[in-house]
Amino acid sequence: IKKTNIPANSNIIEFGPGWGNLTITLAQMGHNVTCVEVEKRFTELIAYRARSIGKDVTIINQDMLEFLKNTDKKFDAVIFYESFHHCHNPIELVKNLSNILSKEGIICFASEPIVNSSIIDIPYPSWGIRLDGMSIWSIRKFGWMELGFITGFFQELLLNNGFVSSDYISDVSPLT
Repeated sequence: IKKTNIPANSNIIEFGPGWGNLTITLAQMGHNVTCVEVEKRFTELIAYRARSIGKDVTIINQDMLEFLKNTDKKFDAVIFYESFHHCHNPIELVKNLSNILSKEGIICFASEPIVNSSIIDIPYPSWGIRLDGMSIWSIRKFGWMELGFITGFFQELLLNNGFVSSDYISDVSPLT
């Protein structure tokens, strides 16, 4: 959040917030927050958490890509925190992100499995399903998509869709 320099009172959307930790924090910071979560139980939890601290959060129980195709709302920041790699069609998702981004808006892919080489266990040269034990377990147990991306491919995907990318290393986490 520090590295994004998102102005106060921004319109922010978080895709795949899970328990809503970041969603709630952004709302407490005074931002106008929308979250899109496919799992109904998580949306109920986020609604409960927001109510319990007296914050308004727009909560949408829908698939990321479906939301993108059916909204005309613009956001100053689009955030994927450990969630982009769960998208079933990440290329289509990136192609549609410009539709919801304000003129000076930013997209943040935080703590995603995007690596500089084939360190990550995917059987493809640019992106694909991760085959490490935790990913396979999550796919089988929860039905989650568990993708991984090679940095060059990911940067090219963003560039081909009109985005410029920068990497930032957190001073509080080894993840980018």
